[in-house]
Amino acid sequence: MKVITDSKHISPRVVPQPIKITPAGDTSNRALPAATELGVDNVIYREPSEPLWNDAWRLEESLLETMRDEVQSHGARFVVVTLSNGIQVWPDAAARAVFLKRIDAKDIFYPDRRIRDFCNQNHIEEIALAPEMQRYADENKVFLHGLGKELGNGHWNSEGHRLAAELTARNLCDILILKHANVIHAASPGAVTP
Repeated sequence: MKVITDSKHISPRVVPQPIKITPAGDTSNRALPAATELGVDNVIYREPSEPLWNDAWRLEESLLETMRDEVQSHGARFVVVTLSNGIQVWPDAAARAVFLKRIDAKDIFYPDRRIRDFCNQNHIEEIALAPEMQRYADENKVFLHGLGKELGNGHWNSEGHRLAAELTARNLCDILILKHANVIHAASPGAVTP
C-alpha cells in the first residue's frame, strides 16, 4: 500500500487556510455556539431517559449489527466512523462547558462513546473523529464547522474536511497495518496468540 505523505502532491489552492478564532478576551467579532444545530437534537449528548430515545439507540445498534453482518458476508471489513458536531469541536472549552450545562448533559462525546462501546462489544472496528478533532481545534484555535455567520455550526468547513480526511486515513491505515501484522504473526511458526 502506498500512502502519499509529501504535501508537494497537493495543489495549494485545495489546502485553504484554517479559520482562526479571535484572541481571548476579544468577543466583538467572535462566533458563539448555536443553542441547537440544524439536524442535531441535543438529547444525543445525554443518557436516554425517554422510551423513544432508548428505542432510537436500539434501532441504530441493530442497524450497525445488520450492516456488519452484510459487509462480512461479502468478505469485506466493516468499520464505523463517527464524525463530529460543531459544538463537540468548538475551539473553546468554556463555551463547550456552558453548552453542556445549558442542556443538562455531562459528556459532549456521549454519542461517540456509546457507539464505541457497542462496537467493542460486537466486534466492530470503530474510529471516533470528534475527540481528535476537538484536540486539534483547541491546540490550533480553529473552527472546523461552518462559515461566515454560521462559523462553528453546521457542516464541516474546508479545514474540518481536511482534518477528518487525514484522521480517517491514518486510523484506517493503522487498522489495516495491525490486521496485517496479526496475520503475519499468526502464520509464523510457533506464534503465540495474545
